[in-house]
Amino acid sequence: MKELITNPNTPATILNALIVKILGSQCYNWEPETIRLALMEEYSLDEISQFTMDKIMAVIFLNASDQFYDHWEPFENTCKAFNHQIVCFEDMTPLSPEELTWGIIESRLNDETPKTFSEDVSIYINTCFKAGGVSLCPDYISDWIYYKTYNRYDPKIEAQYQARIKAYCIMQINKIIRLGEKYFEKDLKELIKVEVPKLVG
Repeated sequence: MKELITNPNTPATILNALIVKILGSQCYNWEPETIRLALMEEYSLDEISQFTMDKIMAVIFLNASDQFYDHWEPFENTCKAFNHQIVCFEDMTPLSPEELTWGIIESRLNDETPKTFSEDVSIYINTCFKAGGVSLCPDYISDWIYYKTYNRYDPKIEAQYQARIKAYCIMQINKIIRLGEKYFEKDLKELIKVEVPKLVG
């Protein structure tokens, strides 16, 4: 499992399953540095990248606070971590429709008590989709967010946007399923089937 910690492309869902397996769910109450040191000791590592720690802390933050659902800044940064990006609280970099959709999906895979998004976050979501040219909310997340459908759009172009978003999310899901089957007893495919059945057959 050492390679899960050292690989920068390991999904946050897999890292969450790893820390719960190794450290127990009580680690959600630990300081980031305590988690880092415990994992370094467990796997004889000299260091764990901030990149990896950002993903771990994004899941912990998601479960410890409602900020992800209440304010666009923590929403954006949590989604960035879920999309393998460096988290930077000083800079605003709007999410692409693919990153936004995947961030919402991965939050559902890791939060047992998801909340309703606030008006603040809903406006941010609408702005990112609109800026990305997307007129329709992907149907597999439509129950979780409010997105204003834009009536004037080209169906062919919209279909291309929707196909691109879906392909990106399926790629992320398949990575989680593959790693879950390899390293964990927990059936992550079943979890995904429950949360996003329209993406997994």
